[in-house]
Amino acid sequence: MSDDSNQGNDSDALGRLGESQFESWCSALQWVANRATEDRRGFDFLVYVPFSDLGDTPLLSTEDVVARREHLVAVQVKATRAGRTPRMKLSNLRHLIEHPGPSVVVIFEADSPKLPLTFERARLIRLDSTWVGESIRRHWELEDNVPTNAIEVSMPVNKTTLIDPPVALSFQAVFRSLGLPDPDTYSRDKIDSRVAAGRPPRPFVLRFTTKNDAEVMKEVADWSVGLR
Repeated sequence: MSDDSNQGNDSDALGRLGESQFESWCSALQWVANRATEDRRGFDFLVYVPFSDLGDTPLLSTEDVVARREHLVAVQVKATRAGRTPRMKLSNLRHLIEHPGPSVVVIFEADSPKLPLTFERARLIRLDSTWVGESIRRHWELEDNVPTNAIEVSMPVNKTTLIDPPVALSFQAVFRSLGLPDPDTYSRDKIDSRVAAGRPPRPFVLRFTTKNDAEVMKEVADWSVGLR
């Protein structure tokens, strides 16, 4: 999805081109990419990536492990003009980190506004334990009644890995460089990282009131506990 919602038709065109480009990469690598029909869970594609494609791994003979030699990767695609920092809704980030398998964001950047539209660069962000902690922190800092889809999180370039050149084989190489463990281990580690991030302490206030003959109710004190 394009990150530049105010750019109208240009934004929509970039978004469609980015998703088509990503889908063509998966086809070239023979990775099965299932496009989301509704963008309500934070991802644009669920991609079956063979575990053997992610690096040099030992051959395991037990049937239960061999049957699970694929990662189900949740992917959100961003397409933007060069120099603009992509942003993601906090609600989408939460959905992506709650996905039990790997979650990544693929960012396409276009330099020239001239037709035909082309992407000069592509980048990848793996939503690892750092992003898990950031998501949970931002969630609990929300003011009351502020929905998570109203908050956006920046995805700066220094947190990305360049896919250079922006072609299928480079994309595969970046995936391999992630060094992902087997699917079962990855899922357990991801759950552990969410538990470790925990829920940060939130301030709460104790209010004490008293009555007397002159007033129906008078506030005497506010004791703040756990304030940062």
